[in-house]
Amino acid sequence: MSDDHLKGEISVSAELTPTGVRAGAKSRFISAIDHLFGNAVDLLSPKLEGIAQRERARTAQDVKLIEAAGDRRIRMLEQDPSYEELVLQQQLKTATRRVENKAHTVRLAIEDLRATPPTEDQNATGADALDPDFLNRFERYAEDATTEQLRERWGRVLASEIRKPGTFSAKVMRVVDELDPETAATFEKLCKFRIGTAVPKVLVGELSFKEGQMLETADLLMDPNSGHMRLSNPTKLVNGPEVRMIAFESGALGVPMDAALSLPFSEAIRALSTHEGSPAVPIYLLTAAGEAIASAIIPNDPKALLRSLVSKASAQLGDVEVREFVTQADGFLAQTEMFKSGVAQAPKPPSFVTSSYL
Repeated sequence: MSDDHLKGEISVSAELTPTGVRAGAKSRFISAIDHLFGNAVDLLSPKLEGIAQRERARTAQDVKLIEAAGDRRIRMLEQDPSYEELVLQQQLKTATRRVENKAHTVRLAIEDLRATPPTEDQNATGADALDPDFLNRFERYAEDATTEQLRERWGRVLASEIRKPGTFSAKVMRVVDELDPETAATFEKLCKFRIGTAVPKVLVGELSFKEGQMLETADLLMDPNSGHMRLSNPTKLVNGPEVRMIAFESGALGVPMDAALSLPFSEAIRALSTHEGSPAVPIYLLTAAGEAIASAIIPNDPKALLRSLVSKASAQLGDVEVREFVTQADGFLAQTEMFKSGVAQAPKPPSFVTSSYL
């Protein structure tokens, strides 16, 4: 049997470029590689040959341990010489497969970090090293990631944890691990229309009973039959009118205080409903685990989705000014657009900012 059984098995390019991992996120990345592969310096070379060398050394140690096993094991080997070869082959095969899976998963994490580099805020905040408990659990899952789909899923988990440490608790990682293909596909379809923790029903459509039950059982979605709604709050605009504001993580929509809210019944899903006389948006609500997984694994464009929601709300209300707001860095909301009958108005109206946090 070749002593160099891992030669050529691992070839993960992992140069750290200026447009890739930087600052605090870079140190977290290095801590992850050091934990997963024993020595982060090897990853700075074009190939992960260092990993292969260490695996060969570890395998050699494993062989010695097997050969130096207790008297009972030795007697078994003496009675059946083929048993030794069988044991060694299985040990080497398992070690090779696990390090391959882990290395490919890390490669996909690197690609994800390069495609979506950590923000300046993410680079500046968070611990310098990832939590060893997270890395221990991640390593087990990554070693068992035998398909490209699983490797990509866990690669995104690692990349997300590097950007924002603490996102993936033991519970969330368990939920990720238990996702079967059908549930994962249904969840991905839903989360393409996610705005933070909420999925407006008018954007995604009604889930079937089976789909809702499937996602709720997987701890991804709150009870889909509970009639969740995103409610509105009266909000004063600086140098502007008071509006009923329905806020989401990326922004909000504003409806005039005097807008007629007698919304006619329709078989179609409506953008707006009412709650105690005020406008509200019917939504599906993700669990904490569902939101963490979606934010890491299922990319979308919340600003574009919010604009679509505002347009649909405007179309429903007719000739009523429905305002679109986006969340600014300081936490306040700034008006970006105004719609009537589902159409953005031109020229754009004066921009207003909320007078307080929502």
